[in-house]
Amino acid sequence: MPFNVDTTPEPGMPPGVYYVEVSDAKEKRSNKTGDGMFEVTFVAVDRRKQKLCRDYIMVEGKARGMGIQKLQALGLSMTGKTAVIGASDLIGKRAYVNVIVEEREHNGKLYADLKVARLDKGDVGYFNESEPPESYSGKAHAPKASEEDEGDPLDVDSVPF
Repeated sequence: MPFNVDTTPEPGMPPGVYYVEVSDAKEKRSNKTGDGMFEVTFVAVDRRKQKLCRDYIMVEGKARGMGIQKLQALGLSMTGKTAVIGASDLIGKRAYVNVIVEEREHNGKLYADLKVARLDKGDVGYFNESEPPESYSGKAHAPKASEEDEGDPLDVDSVPF
């Protein structure tokens, strides 16, 4: 008996909100604008640290404000006027991120990737680990941040590129 096979590509994990950790980070420049950015790789903490997706955190140019919000959600305290932030400062940082499926074509083949995206108009798709979004329904939950923990006193006006 023949089967009708759906050939639409699917990512390894479904879209939704995940509790993540930065497993890798690189300092880069945007090919389009030349602005400084971090390329971060997220692993899903709730899924035995399975690789989830990559994202770009802009720290210069027009998208810098969004980048600051993402860095704050990862637990970096943005105080003062300038600070030096390197890729190693991001390794091990945790947050919740919302991901969607994005299809792309490469060499005539269709692929499905997970991509960080906003849940609502006012957010950047990243949420502090002490404040998961209501839509999060994972098995593991982040520990509450200590009252005494002040975080990292960093700002992103100056980045080491």
